[in-house]
Amino acid sequence: MSLFSIFRSSHSSDEVPSSPESVAPEQTEEVPAWVMSKEEYDDLRSMLKKTLKNLDVVDHNVRLVISRLETLQDDMGVSIRNELIIGRDQDELIKDVRQIKHTVNSLSK
Repeated sequence: MSLFSIFRSSHSSDEVPSSPESVAPEQTEEVPAWVMSKEEYDDLRSMLKKTLKNLDVVDHNVRLVISRLETLQDDMGVSIRNELIIGRDQDELIKDVRQIKHTVNSLSK
């Protein structure tokens, strides 16, 4: 019998009824909860396809975020290096200004 069978035989024989009319009322069992109709199967399959497509979109977006974070990290590294260079230049500039100020003070005496 297929997954979508509605009627099942109550005895252990391999005979499968050819139509619902040939099944006596006492031989009809309730359909187990795990059995689904063709429509339910198609709906489930459609939902799974959509879910997989959404997962692909999420994966793509996560990769974009990671890429942008790596770019930001690289930019911050460059910025920090530039600050260190500017800091050294600023220290030298302050030293030169003090020297000029000292020279001007000594000349004005």
